[in-house]
This record gives sequence, structure tokens and C-alpha cells, in this order.
Amino acid sequence: MKQFFFLTALIASLSLNAQITKNNWLVGGDLNFTQNNFKSIRPEGTTTAENFIIRLNTNIGYFPINKLAIGLSSRFNYNIPKGRINSLTVGAGPFVRYYFLKPENLINLFSQVDYLYGSGFTEGTRNTYNNEFNIKAGTAIFFNSSVALEVSLGYQYFNSKGTSRNPSRAELINNNLILGVGLQIHLEKL
Repeated sequence: MKQFFFLTALIASLSLNAQITKNNWLVGGDLNFTQNNFKSIRPEGTTTAENFIIRLNTNIGYFPINKLAIGLSSRFNYNIPKGRINSLTVGAGPFVRYYFLKPENLINLFSQVDYLYGSGFTEGTRNTYNNEFNIKAGTAIFFNSSVALEVSLGYQYFNSKGTSRNPSRAELINNNLILGVGLQIHLEKL
């Protein structure tokens, strides 16, 4: 057991030059799953339902200063509601990410805020417009100076409204806690 702790301390003390410095790029994403209950509010009344969501998030960003990345993110959600038709939601928007520890650290802490605007599709037809706000924090574990595995915990506020083709669609407001696992590639400037 002592050997395990010694090895862990040795790895944590190692340093490398991670590419989270000015003029470098960030490309990556994460995959997460959410099981939730939500309320749908309509003039006829309020209903609740269970929902299972698989999310694929992608991003590309640029470091204008050390440890701060800004860029664009996209999200693809596949919704599997209990007793209802499955749907797909897509969105894109800006993000800001900040790394808290020194760029040389093998393990670094980060936080990220993003906003996405998108659409929801059921059976191939667009039926919602969506606004989404996310904030997350996590740990980036660098395998080398360019590749990091990330584990994060986040909060999502999701608002969905019906389109003109589907004006009877209820407004949906959803709040979620999300656990994510991702991979980021940090590219050095050329």
C-alpha cells in the first residue's frame, strides 16, 4: 500500500509543459449520460415524465492568454423518454474555460461556462427551439503535453419551446446535474 501512495505522489509531482498557454488550441469533447424527471407545463395542466439522455459534446477553442480558452462548442443529445417517442436535440454556441493550476502540472483543475442555442427533432421534424446554459468544473489529467483525460461535474439549465409548426408544444424547463468524461487535445501553435 505504501508503494501505491509513493508512486501516486511521484506521478503527481512530475511536471510537463501542457499546451494551455497563449496562442495554443484546444480540441475535444466529452460523453455523458443523464437520468432525470422533468415537468411539462401546458395550459391544460402540468405533467411529469422520466427521461434518459445520452450527450455528445464537442469543442474547439483558442488560448488568447495563458490558462484561458474561448471557443465554440456543439452538443448532440439523444433523448429516450419513458413511454414517449425518442428525439434528437442539437445545439451550438460559445464557451469559456479556465485552468487554475500552473501549465506545467500533470493534473490541473478547470471550470467552463457555455451557452448553446439549438433545435429539437422528433421523427425527423423540428418541433422545438432550445436555449441551454451549462457550468462545469473538473480535473484534467495530462498523459503528455497534448492529451488530457477529463472528469467533470456540471449543472445544466435547459429551456425548450415549440416551433410555429408545433405551437401546442409545452414549454419545458429542465435542471440537471451532469457527470462527464472527456478527452481534450491541446495543440501547440505552429
